[in-house]
Amino acid sequence: MSYTDQDVRDGRRLVNDGRENRLVIGDKLLSITALGGEGVFGRYCDEISISPQTARQYCDSAH
Repeated sequence: MSYTDQDVRDGRRLVNDGRENRLVIGDKLLSITALGGEGVFGRYCDEISISPQTARQYCDSAH
């Protein structure tokens, strides 16, 4: 085997952390859009260095 059980545990933790972070970011993006509309959404994405396409995916996962 080219990886250990620890590698698997670490990988699962990273995936789970990433999934949780995407949900939190998605919630934040949804609240920003609700307050300011689509124009604010795009500017906010620029400010936090995330592409609007990725941001929309995060928003979809937060529903």
